Amino acid sequence: MKRYLLLLASALLLGSCSTPEPEGEALIVERIRMVQQLRAEAGRSWPALLRPEYDVPLLYYTDSVCYAVNPTQHFLERMACRPMHEEKGLNIRKCARPDSLPFHMQTIMSFDDSTRFDYRSPVLLCSSPETTAQFVTGTDSDEAWALMALHEYTHGFQLLHPAFLAEFEQYCLTFPQGPFRRLYQGVDWQRRLIDRENEALKGALAAADVAQRDSCIRLFLDTRADRRARMLHYNGEVMTSAERLYEMMEGSARYVEAQTGLRLGIYDMQKDTWLYDPARTPYYYYATGYNLMRVLMLLGADTSRLFTEPGLGLGELLAETFETQTQKQ
Repeated sequence: MKRYLLLLASALLLGSCSTPEPEGEALIVERIRMVQQLRAEAGRSWPALLRPEYDVPLLYYTDSVCYAVNPTQHFLERMACRPMHEEKGLNIRKCARPDSLPFHMQTIMSFDDSTRFDYRSPVLLCSSPETTAQFVTGTDSDEAWALMALHEYTHGFQLLHPAFLAEFEQYCLTFPQGPFRRLYQGVDWQRRLIDRENEALKGALAAADVAQRDSCIRLFLDTRADRRARMLHYNGEVMTSAERLYEMMEGSARYVEAQTGLRLGIYDMQKDTWLYDPARTPYYYYATGYNLMRVLMLLGADTSRLFTEPGLGLGELLAETFETQTQKQ
């Protein structure tokens, strides 16, 4: 069965309950409200995240049951649920756990089993903060847990774009993420050029003036063009295209997560160097993608084009934006 999982290896005050519930379920409602509030905050970085057509059901796992948050009709037709809590903008249903795995923090979608609740319809699965803290270091607060869920919400947003989904099926289902870890850790020239790309992006973000910023962007674009050409020669078109898509997926999801966390004081750029350092993140393109998103925002690039235009990645959008702006100078 073709099934895809996007894994994240990485606050606001809790709202009061509007209706009485058992103590455990009241806490679950508060936590779900927190995720929703963070999503609203993230809309400041990426307004399209708040559009209703990009909403994604959330399945909150406890040891014995699940709570489905704003389930779609597609979901309800495939999972037996009963009402648990409802208020404006929030519909929570209770259902049986669909699996016995001990931990969840991912967005899933299946592609060839129409009986599944996630058939061609992304669903965010998340364990409780207590369970998450047992499996992911440094996530021992509800705020850190909610930011992880926000990252996964962004993946659902991405997969709901038909143009992106078509490329995702063509390349990412064929080429999973695993080999990219070995590419960075085990291929010296790849790691050297990836690190040079990332340092150039960081240089552009820290530049004292436009001339210095443009010099760093040119260095990035030249290095990226060289590396991608060599990567295409040695690794082929499928892997090269998959890298473009993974960088766009993970970079933009990390941008939404990080910018929200930074604004609310949950993350700190001096302390949380994993945000932008390829050597300290599960896959290098989490960091390069995050830094590319920051540079694109700095330049005022039209990021609404991402996920809607085949062949467009973060690097390609930067090249187009930079060329257009330098022609005007």
